[in-house]
Amino acid sequence: MAYKPLRHWDIPGLVRASEAARQFGISRAAIYYQIQHGLIRYERVGGYFYIPQAVVDSLLASKTAVESLAAEQQVLDSVVATARAHRDRLAQAQRAATRAALET
Repeated sequence: MAYKPLRHWDIPGLVRASEAARQFGISRAAIYYQIQHGLIRYERVGGYFYIPQAVVDSLLASKTAVESLAAEQQVLDSVVATARAHRDRLAQAQRAATRAALET
């Protein structure tokens, strides 16, 4: 039995540019901008732009990695903010102790 696509534009190994944009969470205009400027590999079949599935998978993996790094950066930023607050309180306590020692 021959392969019959679900829709006439389904091609094994290729993802329509509009579907790739949806998966990436960007607008169709953004994906077409990347295509027009040679920032992403594509194939043109029957007037439609397609992105190779391997490219989509790679970009999705990269997006996941970047999101993970962004989450870790937020945690580190909160740790730094807490450390700075502790440092400021410690410096204030040391100044207060120094003033108290000088007054006696």
